[in-house]
Amino acid sequence: MRGDRPIGRQTEIILDLMDELRRLQSFPRQTVMNLRRGLLRLWVVFSIAWIIAVGFHAYTLGEEIDLPPGYVLDLGPGQLATVDLLGRTVVIDQSHLEWAFGPPIAVLIIGAVLWWAVAGFRQND
Repeated sequence: MRGDRPIGRQTEIILDLMDELRRLQSFPRQTVMNLRRGLLRLWVVFSIAWIIAVGFHAYTLGEEIDLPPGYVLDLGPGQLATVDLLGRTVVIDQSHLEWAFGPPIAVLIIGAVLWWAVAGFRQND
């Protein structure tokens, strides 16, 4: 029984199938929105992991020296070094910053351009 009036079993099956069809017709839009959100979240996760990896690599290049923690050394144009709490010299080089932030930004731009290009092939509703 649907609503207030009794209906036959076949009519009820047809109405249920029509409801299911309406639900499936709205499925692609939800998938596209979830895909966009999911890809952005993956980009954030991998970007953070990439930045941490580059930072760890830069940290392992440091040497142990006898200077107080927080001491900053000027190594020349584009390079600074600081001493961390463990006594290691951490070199902040411009190339490390480029490697840390360049690839994630490039991936974001390329992904946005590809998403825009593929969106041009979709049919308008």
